Amino acid sequence: WGGAGGRVSGAWPADCVESDLFDQFGAEMLRVIPEGEAALLLTYGDEVLNSLRYPHRVLRQRPNLRILDLNYAQYTWFVRRAAAPASGLGGVVFPGQAYGSSPGSFVMAQLLGANDGRFSIFVAGGMHPQDGSWQRDYRLWPWGAISRVLRRDAPFSPRQWARTSAALLPRLAFPSAPPLGSWAQVVLTNHYLPAYALRPYALLRHAYDALDADERRDGFRLAAGLYLETDRMQPLNGSEALPDNFYRNMAVAFSQLSRLELTESGRVKATRQAASSFMQYLAFDTLSLDDRRTVEQALLSLLLPQEEQPSSAEAAGAGGHRNAGSREEQPGGQQGESRLSVAGGRPAKKAHAGEKGRKRAARRREDEFMGRDDRQHAS
Repeated sequence: WGGAGGRVSGAWPADCVESDLFDQFGAEMLRVIPEGEAALLLTYGDEVLNSLRYPHRVLRQRPNLRILDLNYAQYTWFVRRAAAPASGLGGVVFPGQAYGSSPGSFVMAQLLGANDGRFSIFVAGGMHPQDGSWQRDYRLWPWGAISRVLRRDAPFSPRQWARTSAALLPRLAFPSAPPLGSWAQVVLTNHYLPAYALRPYALLRHAYDALDADERRDGFRLAAGLYLETDRMQPLNGSEALPDNFYRNMAVAFSQLSRLELTESGRVKATRQAASSFMQYLAFDTLSLDDRRTVEQALLSLLLPQEEQPSSAEAAGAGGHRNAGSREEQPGGQQGESRLSVAGGRPAKKAHAGEKGRKRAARRREDEFMGRDDRQHAS
């Protein structure tokens, strides 16, 4: 553990004495919370909660905001105290004795259902990975360094969201790439870069979900345009480049337009951009062999006439790539609509020695969520 005097040999770089990054990060998360309306922010992750506490509690920024941490909410003693009028979480309804899956507890769908008419709800750090109960009725839309929770059946304008969210993008100072294993690197990889990469990805998923043909085409156009706009923002304030899956998904968006555009010139333009984006993706050295072969086959399908494309048997013999047109790999799509599935929008965390302790803590939290009765901790 490093302090002002230097780092302990073999420890991961935790020295943040000379960095104001976490002041910036906390301020950016609070900046995008609308002023004047009751808001609830659900947090997940030490770097998130600890960056918010000082500006919110001491500096009194966004006093209209209630902050509920999803790790603390798994303990009955915390929920009991949080339900008290003077807790700072006044008005929040807890539909059970703790957050989790044990008897008497509540899951996220129940928490959102009990509070979405009382507050505008936001999430910082993502939802708990073991709880997908909310996904049927709710969706997360990128909102600067955090996300906004919206009901799936609520009126929604993708174009208005794209305009609004552009002004909410975080601006954090990364003069150089932070050391691997540092908390600054966690903020960069898990929060800052995803704030940019997830904006067009959210529109891409929305386009796949559209039922009307014109709405789908407009959705892919909007997503593709936002991918280009985001790509032009690099380098992001001196930070690392956007993750590899950004370019894979950009290629998917343009691949859809290569089929859906109404004019031949529009389809040709989209095909060229899809091919260019696939080439950018293939330039990364982080791809698995199977994924590289799948993308190479998708690129061939764009560039070669149908009669010149390899047969499915030939393609399997060349490397056995996955069936990229399967329904399971297409969010909201139909079979045959896309030659390639959408990759995950949030970049995967890179494992390193400094994260072992955090990973062990995460596993403990997941075990707790999956049913441990914590009433022995009540005080």
